[in-house]
Amino acid sequence: MAGLLLFSGCSNDSNDKASADKQVEQNNQVKIEEASINNFGNKRLEVEVKATGDNLKYAYYVHKDGKVIKKTSYSTDSSFKYPLEKSGKYAVRVFVKSGDNKSTKSTDAVSVTVAE
Repeated sequence: MAGLLLFSGCSNDSNDKASADKQVEQNNQVKIEEASINNFGNKRLEVEVKATGDNLKYAYYVHKDGKVIKKTSYSTDSSFKYPLEKSGKYAVRVFVKSGDNKSTKSTDAVSVTVAE
């Protein structure tokens, strides 16, 4: 009978550990709530990101007229500034990661007219 109780106790411990591991995994999920873009006087773009997760890192791909023209490495910056030199339609693809969890989102596109 003691062996049965011991086995039963071990089973509960492994269930508790699995539950705790699942809770940690859920807490590390990355979700981008918002990725906004603003055009400041046709001189620069500014992107602001609101995301949830732990130890988040951000990377940005700038698209002009549908083509990637700039890629950044991951950093802890939840905002990004890009100087404008040419007219076109711009959008930014945001990448957010925490450990192995990742999420992406694109901003709306904005039209830019730069005096040349």
